Amino acid sequence: MYWVVQYIDDFDQLKRVVNENLYQYVKEQEMKNVDIDADIKKEYENQRRYLENSKNSLKKRVEKEQQIHKEDNMNIMRDNIKLIKMISELRSKVKELKVLEKNTRTEARMRANQSQMMQDSNEKSADQDTMKS
Repeated sequence: MYWVVQYIDDFDQLKRVVNENLYQYVKEQEMKNVDIDADIKKEYENQRRYLENSKNSLKKRVEKEQQIHKEDNMNIMRDNIKLIKMISELRSKVKELKVLEKNTRTEARMRANQSQMMQDSNEKSADQDTMKS
């Protein structure tokens, strides 16, 4: 036992020492044929069935939750697609409105320039008429 305790902190060395020093005594012994009590077998079977049933019910629950999660993700993806389309449409609309605003401003400036030119032309004509008189 002394040789084994020395290596308690190092698992690999502990394993090697246990195999070298302790298993040599039990290596050549045959397993004993032991009769197991019927109650113990019955309890073991009951526990095994209980654990299998628990495992199956948990699997079903996980499958249901995965299906719900998948449906939620699909709904979220559909909503995202709709929102992306709306954003795209709104961006197009904003572009159109900017172009329309630019055209309107250009037309307004052109009209203002034309009216200014008309006024300037009328004033020149009036000044020329006044000079002639």
